[in-house]
Amino acid sequence: MPLSLIGARNVDSGKDLRGSATVVVGRLNGSNRAEVTVVSGDPSRVLAANRLTDLGTTATTTGNDLGLFVDCVVDAGGADLTLTAPGYPPKVVRANCYPATVRLSAGSLRFDDDVYSTSLFGGPIRVFPQAEISKTGPPSSFIVAVRPGAEPITVEVSPLTITLGSRTQSFPLLVQPMSLGTTTIGFRSPRIVQPRPAVVRVDQPES
Repeated sequence: MPLSLIGARNVDSGKDLRGSATVVVGRLNGSNRAEVTVVSGDPSRVLAANRLTDLGTTATTTGNDLGLFVDCVVDAGGADLTLTAPGYPPKVVRANCYPATVRLSAGSLRFDDDVYSTSLFGGPIRVFPQAEISKTGPPSSFIVAVRPGAEPITVEVSPLTITLGSRTQSFPLLVQPMSLGTTTIGFRSPRIVQPRPAVVRVDQPES
């Protein structure tokens, strides 16, 4: 008889951020509706929740029809998460914590060779500064929010100031191309790793 398993992968999150994870429950006695208990091995570093707006706690429950969200309280290291359900062998995954940073979500801007580009007379362009983790290589999970219970993250976006609160993406900034050439959009906050400025190039419109 095949063994029924709880499926889950390691998850990444950032200091004061909330990452999303997926839990898949195998069928047992014809059903995959088992309730899975998720326990943090070190709640001083990592917390868990099953709803986006709930505070992270030491332990939560999830399943095939519920979410799992992982909060980091620290900016390095992490903790193991142990997943258990009646009749299933336990599953242990790692929650990795990283510093928080910010990137530019480009909206309608074109992106090539680390430069965002648009054309002159193209009208205002919506761009979104968005929180993410500072990690070499792609993250193993999607950052969905500033973790509930943490202070909002205020970021200076030259020459403006924005606040990232219950969600990681700010309200849009409108960028109006005025002349040909390049400019930079910088980000600064004491609570994030300062990323490289975003370079925006304005080109001649295609004829």
